Amino acid sequence: MDFFSYPEIKLSPNELVALESNNIYTFDLITSESHEVAKRIGLSVGKPSFLEAYANVYQRESVDRITQAVIKQTIPTENRSAHVVHEGQRFLTTGDGNLDELLGGGVPLQHITEFVGESGVGKSQFMTQFCITTQLPTSLGGLAKEVVYISTESGLATSRAREICAGFKTKYPHHETLLPLRPLDNIHVVVCPDLELQDHILYYQLPVLLKQKKGKIGSIVIDSVAANYRAEHEGRTTSNGADKRAGDMAVRTKELTRFSAHLRKLAVEFDLAVIVANQVSDRISNGRDQSVLSLDHQSQWFGGWKMSEPSPKLPALGLVWANAVHCRIALKKVRNGYGDGEIGYSIGVDGVKSV
Repeated sequence: MDFFSYPEIKLSPNELVALESNNIYTFDLITSESHEVAKRIGLSVGKPSFLEAYANVYQRESVDRITQAVIKQTIPTENRSAHVVHEGQRFLTTGDGNLDELLGGGVPLQHITEFVGESGVGKSQFMTQFCITTQLPTSLGGLAKEVVYISTESGLATSRAREICAGFKTKYPHHETLLPLRPLDNIHVVVCPDLELQDHILYYQLPVLLKQKKGKIGSIVIDSVAANYRAEHEGRTTSNGADKRAGDMAVRTKELTRFSAHLRKLAVEFDLAVIVANQVSDRISNGRDQSVLSLDHQSQWFGGWKMSEPSPKLPALGLVWANAVHCRIALKKVRNGYGDGEIGYSIGVDGVKSV
């Protein structure tokens, strides 16, 4: 990770130039000895020996100071076992008790939760519902806080949000006074039609908003996470063929890694839930490659669809993004009762008839 991703690390202009010009990143500071990094930075040419010795000591001290700042920003200071973390885990309700039970309590705070599925399966319905459940009182599983809703395809369905809120008032008639009177006033909506605007919002404007309203925002909802990345890196037609596509995928991998790390950092720093919707594509397989090392075979575990299922899907953004999310929830259309069959028909002046 480059140092521009962590503006909290206070670096002087000279230190920043020295690190960047020598291709030294946060990973190098954490995994290397300070004298090795200082050696890579190098000393100015032509200095007297006593100044060179002083500069060497100064550089090592500077590297140690910067390294500690990087560790503080990138590595959790607490070392807690898994069961202790689970016991202290807090959740945001989905709005349905059975679904909360299936998820072990709901959507966890300080984590990235993904809802993935094909078009029309209900991803945006979940995203809109989380805009309301975040505002519910804690006694009903909510957070009693505001929401940031980031859309990459269309704006928030405000009429649907009102309907969902009205449904909760009917569901909890004895808690009506605790439900938000004006739920749309508590939803911060921004539409990002392209990747450039999305990056500007997420990396610069969103952190400022969260700091201004620290403790008042309970969740970040993104619908959908894949749209702009797919449009930017998969929709290009070039004359360079495979080499150009490979280069685009390498750039996308770097961007996704930075993007997911930024979301996790915001989730932990501001104690909120990050909930995203993701798209899918049809999985095309020739049926012959059954090797356990093949992508088709292994994607059954990180993708959510088994090859034996009808019309198996593959979540967008690949393995890089799959490793970044903490919880993947696959939404599937179930077509029970519809088998294969044939019937003849004829078209006449009186319409279509079976024959």
